[in-house]
Amino acid sequence: MKKLKYNDIQFKIIFLVLMVFFFTLSITIVFCFQFVKEEMNKQIEEFGIALTEEIAHEVKISSLASTSMVRIQEIMDKIAKKENIAYAMVIDKNLKAIAHSHKDRIGIVLNDEGSKKAAIDGCIYVKQYEYKGQEMVYDVLVPLTVNKKNIGAVNLGIWKTDLNNRLKEMLIKFIMIGLGALFIGGGTVIILIKKIILPLKPILEAESKA
Repeated sequence: MKKLKYNDIQFKIIFLVLMVFFFTLSITIVFCFQFVKEEMNKQIEEFGIALTEEIAHEVKISSLASTSMVRIQEIMDKIAKKENIAYAMVIDKNLKAIAHSHKDRIGIVLNDEGSKKAAIDGCIYVKQYEYKGQEMVYDVLVPLTVNKKNIGAVNLGIWKTDLNNRLKEMLIKFIMIGLGALFIGGGTVIILIKKIILPLKPILEAESKA
């Protein structure tokens, strides 16, 4: 029978504990990152809804004026100048774009699910999709009501670029923290294991000489 050596036992215990520590740390980092990602997505959606509702309120007030269409288009142009806005438009109950930040799109008739839900059914709608084959956007639609009657919807496209950049930065930070924890925790584990199994050293060395 092969006799156990102190160094072999020490190495196997340290290796096993470090593997468990590394696995646990990796799982924790993944779960934390996923949680933060979901929370950030939720915050962006809430921001998009709040911003769209604010614009819808401006549009509603402007729709009561004699120069309503001019004013509504001015609002769309102003919003579109914001850095994180891909597009802004107002659609009526017939799903026709009556104002759009891209003027060549004024007059188009939409038939997507979000436009129908917001402009016809009066529901807030949020969806992520790839805009013009470029980058992902949050497509946010809020019903437009005047005198408690739904007359259409305000639609904003909000770029996900800023969110993606923040997520990349956060992932790098998580990895750096994880590596730091691995080195510090790993070193601590090695020292503790060596101290714990140190009393076995004389016994195993005596047994190996027997």
